[in-house]
Amino acid sequence: MKGLTSSLALANLALREGRREDAVLLYSAARETSPEVRTHIDFNLDYLGRELQREEKSRVVVASAESPASKERLPAERVLVIVVAKSLTEAGQTARLLSRRAGTAIGVVVLIQGNHQSSIGTVIGEILSNSQAKYSLIVKEGTFPGSNWLENARAGVVDGGAAAVYANTGRLSSDQEVDESWMNLFALTSTLETEVLGQHSVTKYKTKLDFLLVDVATPSASSTQLDLPGESLHIVSTPDLLRGDSYLFSKDVCVVMPCINLEAGRRTAGLLAERSGLPADFVLAVDTSRQGFIPTLNQVARRTSAQYIVYLAQDAWPGEDWLRSAYDRIRRERKSLLAFNCGKWHGRVAAFGMVEKSWAYGLYGDEILYGGYQSHRADNELTVIARAQDRFVYAPECVLVENDSDKVFRRSEREAGHFRREDARLFRQRYHDGFGGLADRDYLDELHDEYLDLPAYNAARRKVEIS
Repeated sequence: MKGLTSSLALANLALREGRREDAVLLYSAARETSPEVRTHIDFNLDYLGRELQREEKSRVVVASAESPASKERLPAERVLVIVVAKSLTEAGQTARLLSRRAGTAIGVVVLIQGNHQSSIGTVIGEILSNSQAKYSLIVKEGTFPGSNWLENARAGVVDGGAAAVYANTGRLSSDQEVDESWMNLFALTSTLETEVLGQHSVTKYKTKLDFLLVDVATPSASSTQLDLPGESLHIVSTPDLLRGDSYLFSKDVCVVMPCINLEAGRRTAGLLAERSGLPADFVLAVDTSRQGFIPTLNQVARRTSAQYIVYLAQDAWPGEDWLRSAYDRIRRERKSLLAFNCGKWHGRVAAFGMVEKSWAYGLYGDEILYGGYQSHRADNELTVIARAQDRFVYAPECVLVENDSDKVFRRSEREAGHFRREDARLFRQRYHDGFGGLADRDYLDELHDEYLDLPAYNAARRKVEIS
């Protein structure tokens, strides 16, 4: 009894001091050795789960490898996600993101690894065996999901007639071998259990490109090196761009990142270049005059002889060969605007895009994005015009994620600090005007709800129903 009291006291102390991971491990150890106090321990573990869950509808259960969640504690939802983690904070963020972007309530088990020596696969297999969920998925902490990930994953299983599908992680297939075969695999729970326990025959499951799960918590080995070769990285301020009109950048592709945080911009540029697979000019345009993204982008474009302009923000997170694959795709299909897989719009808007400069200049004179907008809707307009002119291609294999969790939890874009109602009104006005004759009005009528009445457009789409 003395050992039990000591163990519980240490666990309670860890909880009071905010050492959440230690508390989970200590409670789990006490739970296995002292069944008579499991009700008390489960109450505290459930408290930690609710703390991670916050306002999300999906239930979060906290467990450890030393004491997997019992059958009674497991979520009852039809979809179960197991988040393998060392940090409750990181795992909680991952759980909330998965919940918000699932489109329906899911069950989440946060599994703290600790120093457990036995195979984590055995522990996960036990959880899957006890679960009543129809479908299951295993991810690591730090996983950032694309919007509608559950709908897309389930479509890959149901419509594709498969027992499981892999997520698009933005990595080359050879790089994914560092993970267990069951990581990022969405499957019927029985199939996933068999895969985890190594009882499955060697099956090669397909990757569904619009089922996106990227590990934004794991930097590459050299991503902390902020300096790129001088011929690749160019740092300019907005006043610099107005001094003269000669070309400053000469590569065939110019990647433009307007930014206000130079340190963050350099980190992103390092990762973008490292994973690009293609020589390019990477331009960090520091907006010292706070003029905004659109004019800064347009000013950089005037100072490059590049055939293609890539516009993106400092919160971009690239997949492997993101630039090479985009460059090859837009040229192969002879299009003028390519939308990257940003994890949000699924090609409806080229939030991050590769643009053929001569085509954009044919629309707007000497602008890539229409300069009448202050901060929003310019990418919508460019996308709609490209679609209307059959100059658009969406490349889900080209991963360039908007890695900003705060945006995921906004109820609407109006909560954004730089949202301008004037932009929304201007877009609606120009849309009805056919963007000055650049787009066929009949075609725009077909796209009306998709761009001007999003609630109606979403209401008409298939809802996620897991029976």
